[in-house]
Amino acid sequence: MAVLVDTSVWIDYFRTGNQSAELDDLIDENVIVTNDLILAELIPFLKLKRQAKVVKLLSEINRLPLQIDWDDIMNMQLKCLKSTVPRISRNLTRSSSSSKMASQRSPRDVTW
Repeated sequence: MAVLVDTSVWIDYFRTGNQSAELDDLIDENVIVTNDLILAELIPFLKLKRQAKVVKLLSEINRLPLQIDWDDIMNMQLKCLKSTVPRISRNLTRSSSSSKMASQRSPRDVTW
């Protein structure tokens, strides 16, 4: 049995420890696998936070190969954008209050 742990589960595990017993059991049973996409989402932030030990441990997990057809993904995204943009643009209106509110927003800090 192999269990692919999603990025969101890892973030929750690192941030709050939620369901840590379950994930700890899977880790102890050595059934967890990962892939390069999940590691690409986790490792840069962990390196930024100087979590070298965690990066090393995650890098040692067995990796599933990814077979991604990026051209197909890009074509599908374009198709979706073309089909939804006209509906969205008809419903968007710009008012001074919405512009003021948008200018007052600040980027949300990402913390785990």
